[in-house]
Amino acid sequence: MINKPFWCSEEYLHKTTVNTFWNKKQNFNDPIKNTNNCSIDKDEICNNKCHTKGVLLTAYNCGIVCSYREIISSESLTQVSQLLLDTISHSLNFPKYLIYDNACHLSEYIQNNKIGEKSERGKTLQDSTFVIDRLHIKNHVREDCHKIYNIDLQEDLLEVNSVVCEELNYWFGLYKHAMKHMNSDRYNFFMYIILDIYNNEKMRLNERKYNS
Repeated sequence: MINKPFWCSEEYLHKTTVNTFWNKKQNFNDPIKNTNNCSIDKDEICNNKCHTKGVLLTAYNCGIVCSYREIISSESLTQVSQLLLDTISHSLNFPKYLIYDNACHLSEYIQNNKIGEKSERGKTLQDSTFVIDRLHIKNHVREDCHKIYNIDLQEDLLEVNSVVCEELNYWFGLYKHAMKHMNSDRYNFFMYIILDIYNNEKMRLNERKYNS
C-alpha cells in the first residue's frame, strides 16, 4: 500500500450535484415550500432521472478506490483512458502498473493515438506498464497478450491480487437496486458517499492487517 493514498473526492462530483442535492433536501423538509409533496411522491424521486450503463472504478491493490466515473454509454477505451488521465491529474502517487481485463487493446489505443505526446499526464499514462489480470488472461488468444501483457511475467506482481476490481464491482453491484430509481444528483451524491465510507473502512482494516 502506498504512503499517501489518493481516492475519490468531491471534485469527482458535478459542480451542481452537492448543492442541488442539499437544496432539494432543505426544500423537502420545509413545510411551507413542500405543502404539496410527500415522501413517497414518485415524480419527486424520479424527476430528471436518466439511464446509466454503469460505473467505472479504479482501485489500488489494497482495495482503496482511487477514482470513479458514471458511464452513460457502454464501456469504451476512450472512457477508460480519460478516467485514467483524470486520475493522474489528481493523484500524488500514480502506480507504475495498470491491471485491466482489456489491457492489451487499451495500451495499443493509447500508443496509436499518441496520447503521451499531448500532455504530461498523457506521457505518464503511456509510460505505465499494462497487464491483463489473471481471471481474464485465459480469454485472450493473441500471442502478444501472453508474451507482453501477461501479469505473471512481471516479477513485482506475482503476489498481487489482480482481481481486486472484480471484487469491488461485486460489492458495488449490491447497491444497484437501491440506486436505479435515483435521479442524477442523488445517484452521484450517494455514490460518492458510499465510496468514501468504503475507503475509510478499508483504510482502518488495512492498518490493522499490516500492523498486526
